[in-house]
Amino acid sequence: MDARADAKLKTDVVIVTPQASVRVDIRYGKGPSQRALMARRANAEAVAKDQNSSSSHIDNPFVDGTNRVTISRDEMTNVMPSNVKLFSGSAINRLLLEIDAYLGLTNEAAIKYEAMVHLRMSDLQIMMRAGKIKSY
Repeated sequence: MDARADAKLKTDVVIVTPQASVRVDIRYGKGPSQRALMARRANAEAVAKDQNSSSSHIDNPFVDGTNRVTISRDEMTNVMPSNVKLFSGSAINRLLLEIDAYLGLTNEAAIKYEAMVHLRMSDLQIMMRAGKIKSY
């Protein structure tokens, strides 16, 4: 993941595989407030494009040709006892299903939130070595 993705591609996370790519956007607000926010953002980008013709995301074939999925901050819930806000399991599962569909993964090959919530990096490495999951 490249921290410059938000500034350069106007997205929060970019997933790239040899077959497809997906942009994940975290949305603030919903309905009319989200549309108003996106309109203000588009206006600001148009002004920036007029002042700098080398914009990296307007008319960018990667951005234009990449599938986009979203998750909303409204889908966060407080986790007790730490009271830290995290996305709900159902929101993560919905997002993962959308990503998997764009990447062409079947439900059998997909991982669900419940399966990964307690997964350690060493578990992933063991699964990769055993050929249970692919690395690109």
